[in-house]
Amino acid sequence: MQHLAIIGHFGGKEKFCDGQTLKTLALFQALNDTALFKIHKVDTYYNKTNKWKLFCDTLSGLFMCRKVIVLVSKNGMKMYFPLLYWSHKILRTQVFHYVIGGTLASEVQAHPKWKKYISAFEGNWVESRLVVEKLRAQGVNNACYVPNFKQLSPLREEELSPVHTPMRFCTFSRVMKEKGISDAINALATVNREETVATLTVYGPVAKEYEEEFGALCKRYASFCTYGGVIDAEKSVSVLKNYDLLLFPTYWYGEGMPGTMIDAFCAGLPIVARWWPYCDEMITHLQTGFVYPFDRPEQLEQWVRYALSHPQEVYAMKKACLAAGASYTQACVLPQILALLQEKK
Repeated sequence: MQHLAIIGHFGGKEKFCDGQTLKTLALFQALNDTALFKIHKVDTYYNKTNKWKLFCDTLSGLFMCRKVIVLVSKNGMKMYFPLLYWSHKILRTQVFHYVIGGTLASEVQAHPKWKKYISAFEGNWVESRLVVEKLRAQGVNNACYVPNFKQLSPLREEELSPVHTPMRFCTFSRVMKEKGISDAINALATVNREETVATLTVYGPVAKEYEEEFGALCKRYASFCTYGGVIDAEKSVSVLKNYDLLLFPTYWYGEGMPGTMIDAFCAGLPIVARWWPYCDEMITHLQTGFVYPFDRPEQLEQWVRYALSHPQEVYAMKKACLAAGASYTQACVLPQILALLQEKK
């Protein structure tokens, strides 16, 4: 049995619903279930609560394990990139960087020294093919495409529900202004001006700075908008299958390959999304969702109205979403990760 360290945000004893934590936990669980590795967890959660524990766990992991998978955000890169570079040089550690989000190419451009660090790794596993191209254009030649994944099973076609009347919309992300939650609520408010033809349920943890605005919107539009709370990751499909479309009018700067897309696809849920840099890699316009330009936010309402007028088309898209979801399941992605971990160079 091989010793393997995973450096990432596991969340300590708390429960987190952000993409970074969920991705780290999904990878740990998938590899642990194979029984091929003795896994040493290095939880970056303790950077804020117990730095001494994080320091000791990091050193222990690097000395015990010749293979390390690291999943860190920008702050973690600053600390772990140079450390892992020297661990590779001195201890011959094999470092596999499973990239969080879609900003690595721009971060390397902003921090030229990082190119040396990540080029020394065994590989940089990137969620986006476009980011792979950008990194290679900068001379980072060890980047490869490894999609985000979740331990989910897509619904079967016979489990799909007919399109509802009123049509049921939802959001399934962090509840914050940058995710376009206000845009989603206001768009449906306009659509429902004369009668309620669409409902909206908002799921996810509410950002503290957005609580007041979100609460006011829910109160004002209580006739069609409700807050559904935070859903356990393993229950996402069973909850989302009861809806017709997912709204994702994001304008968050760090958007990469959002896990909520995977949840939606596995539940047979088409997505109405505001374009972000990697959107086209996940959503096929008019096949698995509706995509509108970043600088045309008013088109969110237009595509909602289109969906309301074309329920049969929406149902056909549900089937296409199930097929798309299969590419982001553990069964599809884990064999690729295992092959990369065992690859000899």
